[in-house]
Amino acid sequence: MQRFLFIVVFLCAGCGSKQRENHSQTPIGSQSVEMSGPSGEKGMGGGAPMSRGESAMKAGEAGKQAKKAGVPKPVAKPLALADLPPRELQKLVSGLNQAAFALYSKLATKHENFHFSPFSVLTGMATVITGARGKTATESLKALHIKDMKTLRRGFNTILRGFQSPAGALELATRVYAAKGAAVNPVFMQGVKRAFDADFVSMDFAKAVALSSHANAWVSKATRGRISSIIAPKDILRDESLLVISSIFFAAPWRYQFSPRKTSVEPFVIPGKKKKTMNVHMMYLFAPFVSRHRGAVKTLVMEYLKGEYSMILMVSDGDVASLAKKVNNPGALAKILAGCKRQRVKVFLPRFSISGEYDISWPVEQLGFGWLFSPNGDLSGISAGRTYVSKVKHSAMIKVDEKGTVPAAVTAIFALKNGNPAYPKIHFNKPFVYIVRDNRTGAILFMGQVVRPTPAAGKPAPRMRH
Repeated sequence: MQRFLFIVVFLCAGCGSKQRENHSQTPIGSQSVEMSGPSGEKGMGGGAPMSRGESAMKAGEAGKQAKKAGVPKPVAKPLALADLPPRELQKLVSGLNQAAFALYSKLATKHENFHFSPFSVLTGMATVITGARGKTATESLKALHIKDMKTLRRGFNTILRGFQSPAGALELATRVYAAKGAAVNPVFMQGVKRAFDADFVSMDFAKAVALSSHANAWVSKATRGRISSIIAPKDILRDESLLVISSIFFAAPWRYQFSPRKTSVEPFVIPGKKKKTMNVHMMYLFAPFVSRHRGAVKTLVMEYLKGEYSMILMVSDGDVASLAKKVNNPGALAKILAGCKRQRVKVFLPRFSISGEYDISWPVEQLGFGWLFSPNGDLSGISAGRTYVSKVKHSAMIKVDEKGTVPAAVTAIFALKNGNPAYPKIHFNKPFVYIVRDNRTGAILFMGQVVRPTPAAGKPAPRMRH
């Protein structure tokens, strides 16, 4: 019986944070991303993907700009499946978002602060599902709300190709390690390579130290050194024949950036029977945002520089558990966003940093992937032997602060006159939930909640009136 270990690695490095490094090499098998599309006033996109012709034009323009900036030209990708029609793609994204919320709900019951990438997890699971057959395939596709295997392959392929561009803010990579001598179906290997741009490496799984070292080196390169280790030798068992690693790296500046000079130490309310607070570095910004400052859920949509992505932040008067229940499916999120409008608003947001390593086998299995974890499941499309998933691990990191990844010349700070109280205010001084999504397709890339932000040394000081 063959088992395989499935690892999901995620890094959100400097989301609206530190300067992004200029690397001359792209991680093996990675896909660089910077989606080109109008930011628009709405900024909330959910439209159809670009056609091949439009993509080629955008890629050509981006290539010229990248050449001027000294960015290396990416290697051509072997992704050549037909586009999924816009309506079908919209249904697929809706299904993936449903699965994302379901996974979030399960993780929220186990953790206070947490951060993860549902898109990375589901992309990795989709890679495995392409090798499923019979009832295992039927139930797994149902968990992703996808009608058939062809739609799965074409849908993910369409999304991933839409992410490609020379100067990327988002990079995805998938690698499959196969044990030497393992009879991996070449059709599975070719299909995964074509649909997900995964690369394959053959190694001796009996040499766990060498295998983990090799895999961790790839992970470190794919995440720009932010995550240096995810696999320990003890994670690799002798009877395992495959190791699937999916990574995603994101680094982008805010469209409107915070000024560090306006950050001050302020109290943040933490959960508990008795009201307690902790001191945090509270950032301040006055700018035009799609937002809603009244109602049960106060909402702020902070776009990244070019409008391709945005972070949706939500806070309520209740605890974070009740907030999570109010935003527990795509329909609820759509309803909340429908009540937002673009307006100048005073924003108070704490710096926060979250990192962690999670065994998410149980939450993923509970989504409807049970047959993938069962020795009785059918993954014969991967190997003729009895094969099943033994473990799913997820490593994640996010850091949010004032800094962006672009020169100060593009920084936009809007000044208030005499602290005019007429402008609305959204204060994230209590636990909140956030979502990072691709504005073009509406796909949820990352999710998390902040219950205890990064603590600040020192005592709260009077803030200049805003």
